[in-house]
Amino acid sequence: MNADGRLEVFVRGDDNALWHIWQTAPNNGWSGWASLGGNFPGDPVVYQNADGRLEVFVRGDDSALWHIWQTAPNNGWSGWASLGGNIPGQPAVFHNDDGRLEVLVRGDDSALWHIWQTAPNNGWSGWASLGGNLPGDPVVFQNQDARVEVFARGDDNALWHIWQTAPNNGWSGWASLGGNIPALTAQQPAPVSPAAPSPPPASSGSVQPPTDSSSTSTALAQEQAKAAQQGYYDPGCVVTC
Repeated sequence: MNADGRLEVFVRGDDNALWHIWQTAPNNGWSGWASLGGNFPGDPVVYQNADGRLEVFVRGDDSALWHIWQTAPNNGWSGWASLGGNIPGQPAVFHNDDGRLEVLVRGDDSALWHIWQTAPNNGWSGWASLGGNLPGDPVVFQNQDARVEVFARGDDNALWHIWQTAPNNGWSGWASLGGNIPALTAQQPAPVSPAAPSPPPASSGSVQPPTDSSSTSTALAQEQAKAAQQGYYDPGCVVTC
């Protein structure tokens, strides 16, 4: 959801570019489709910065993490920029208690990696590993006291978790919750490992917007009051706050 209350939908088109469509007024009326370019094998993840600007994260065709953001709340987009990394799966995004965005990913070494804004709305750290051995993409959610907690299926098929020891900073070690899980589905996923940034994804040119739902994957940016401090991910659909 935009800062002014208008919904906006982001999808990967059959040309692998990022397309979007938005309400022209809160609650009603829609624009036409517009391309934001890029070349992406993965689905976009959308989150809102502390100042209300939307930001989209996606795995590029070079397996790095790419992002694009509104230059002002409600309107205007930057160009694509790489955050590096080597991501085999889907990134997960959440906001810390102080408003800084943080991205969690499974790296090509199967460890959990993360990268975060150094200040709300702007600036990024380098990649850092939280260890682990994860065959699938993690899930991230925020505790009532604002500490973030990550859940993932381990290579023993048990459920493992790791958590912030204080809001905004500090992480525990990994701990097992047991179980025998063939797959993990919950609130928000995450996948990374560091690698040198690659050239920007190719522009899509004048390709038509997606018309076949079987060839597109969707990510819906939507803010809900009851999730004001949490992020929820479902494949193809993202609710942001």
